[in-house]
Amino acid sequence: MKFNRRSFIKSSSLITAGLFLPANKLIAALQEELNNMKTLRNNVGIYTERGGTIGWYISDDAVVVIDSQFPDTANNFVSLLLDMSHKKIDLVINTHHHRDHTSGNISFSKICDTFVAYENTVSLQKKFYGHGENAGSQVYASVTFKDKWSTKIGRETVTAEHLWAAHTGGDSFIHFENANVVHLGDLIFNNMHPFVDRPGGAHIQGWINYLEELLKRFDNDTIFIFGHGTSVTGGKDDLIRMRDYLSALLDFVHVNIKEGKTKEEVNELSYIPGFEHLGEAHINRLKINLIAAYEELTSY
Repeated sequence: MKFNRRSFIKSSSLITAGLFLPANKLIAALQEELNNMKTLRNNVGIYTERGGTIGWYISDDAVVVIDSQFPDTANNFVSLLLDMSHKKIDLVINTHHHRDHTSGNISFSKICDTFVAYENTVSLQKKFYGHGENAGSQVYASVTFKDKWSTKIGRETVTAEHLWAAHTGGDSFIHFENANVVHLGDLIFNNMHPFVDRPGGAHIQGWINYLEELLKRFDNDTIFIFGHGTSVTGGKDDLIRMRDYLSALLDFVHVNIKEGKTKEEVNELSYIPGFEHLGEAHINRLKINLIAAYEELTSY
């Protein structure tokens, strides 16, 4: 976001006015200037800058944040909260361990004491980032859960749950129950090749099962928040498309294995049938997924 003198004065005026406005009205007023902050429904919204999408619940009596991006972008988010006269975050929940979802924990820790995550999320965060030059900047969840965790906070009930290994071995979804908004973390890469993190415990069939269970649990009114994508919010159709991609990936690689192709030959494939149009947010994402499917199907 770029500021000139005129926009700075306008934003400053809105922030000053915000001292006398409820949180949800101030957020709406700031939309024009702070277009990476978007309200979805009932004080629940998203913040997008760099890394995985941050979800939030901001009311007059509580602040809950889902995922934390990177230290610099988390600091930008904290600045917005302070501008809105919120002096603390009551709760931060991490959907999984990847650094674009957890590195900003250190910035949030300045105004938040309680971090929550699935137990294996913490184990994976320590395994991959808890040593070397990254070790000193890691903030781990102080509250962990095995299957499911829930709390009533403000006027909202927030539930975090892990089902199966999917994108990693530690993916959770977070449901703002009253708003009927669900943060899916990186269970959805919307309209792009996902990242199957096999070293981090990913399992493609588990990911398919996970999405099918979510499709059963939630209705057509549910708003889903996605970690990455051309659009980072959507509905059940987006979950179906992601499931179909993963199914096509496994089926295509299975056919190639049956035809006698080696791992190296599978690595040379340049498409997945029905998803040739997808772009890659990062180089070699398709090849990583093809090899992950090969290794899963051959129990490599």
